[in-house]
Amino acid sequence: NVAFVCRLLLGELPACLALLHDTARVPEAAFLARTYLPSQVTEMVRVWREELATLNARAAESLADPAAYPNLFPDFDLALLAEHAATPSRTAHRGAETWGEVAGALGEDLIAAARASGLSPADLPPPPAPAPAS
Repeated sequence: NVAFVCRLLLGELPACLALLHDTARVPEAAFLARTYLPSQVTEMVRVWREELATLNARAAESLADPAAYPNLFPDFDLALLAEHAATPSRTAHRGAETWGEVAGALGEDLIAAARASGLSPADLPPPPAPAPAS
């Protein structure tokens, strides 16, 4: 999908999530949230579970939410911190000439940085609602 790829390349991850949700690609939205927007995982799992329940109730029940089953999602709390820390650089639009300045950050271990920060998810502001697709 061209709209999705464009938004992804621009770092507009909430818009990517909304686009997947609005086009009935909820499983993909849940995986995108797990990878890039962990603050949105609970909501996407809830929506996925509701949709899947109409087809297969047992499969829907098997979907685990990190908020309910933190033991199944090691370091999920650190992923929330990493998301918060990465958002400003991800959303800053830069010209191609700045590649040399930012290339080194692409290999940064965000989970290790979150672990070293000493913060906890309780220190973060509440997550924003998913952005509507335009």
